[in-house]
Amino acid sequence: ILQEYTTLSARVFGDKSWFSLLNPKYDNNILKECIIKVLHKQGYDEQSTLGDLYERTGKHLVIPYVDLEDKGSWKMKYGETFTEEGRAMTLVDVLLFTTAAPSYFSSYKGNVDGAMGLNNPSLAGVMFAKENFPQRDIKLLSLGTGSTTACVEEKTDWGPMQWLAKKVKGGGLPVMLSLFMHMQEQTSAEAARRILGERSFHVIDLPLQQNFALDNYKAIPSLVVKTQDYIKNNAEGLWKKHVSWWQSI
Repeated sequence: ILQEYTTLSARVFGDKSWFSLLNPKYDNNILKECIIKVLHKQGYDEQSTLGDLYERTGKHLVIPYVDLEDKGSWKMKYGETFTEEGRAMTLVDVLLFTTAAPSYFSSYKGNVDGAMGLNNPSLAGVMFAKENFPQRDIKLLSLGTGSTTACVEEKTDWGPMQWLAKKVKGGGLPVMLSLFMHMQEQTSAEAARRILGERSFHVIDLPLQQNFALDNYKAIPSLVVKTQDYIKNNAEGLWKKHVSWWQSI
């Protein structure tokens, strides 16, 4: 997975648009080509569906995305394996819906990244699990992608331009966008934890000292090293707790 992800990221994010202020930074046609190549290696093709994946693996899947054109109103939707409608969706379509992050890629067939509403998809998993397996004891392992402390150490009596232009401590995203994404993530995680209970919801996330841009594929080797160091240096502490939780399932 790591090898495919590294190769795909370099291909997709290696060529920015010359007119990035007027167009998406990257071409999702290149992303589509890369996705299809990866699927071919796993025995799927461009027409393979979520139902095909479920029949082969026996594993359910829930992938949030946002429909921009549903009866004239934006709506959160899901690529999922629980309904006939969901299982009929192609893998390629769902993956291009959920990766269509505004400004990075254009929308795909009128849909964009589910992170617009569920930056942390934990709650989506809980909803579908509870709905379809009401008698089951549900446990959820949430795998993060690295986290930094995000705050503003100054008086925030700002106007619109300052909220949009100022960056959070340590660089990275503008304050308004960072606040929006962090609160989304926290709300989803808190709701999932309250629904399942403290012992049934567990998070593994790598603490980072600096922000990495979402399209900074050159940082992948550094992130791998940081992850390995995190596991090694916390073998008797926090990481041991992660392993103990997993073994208790």
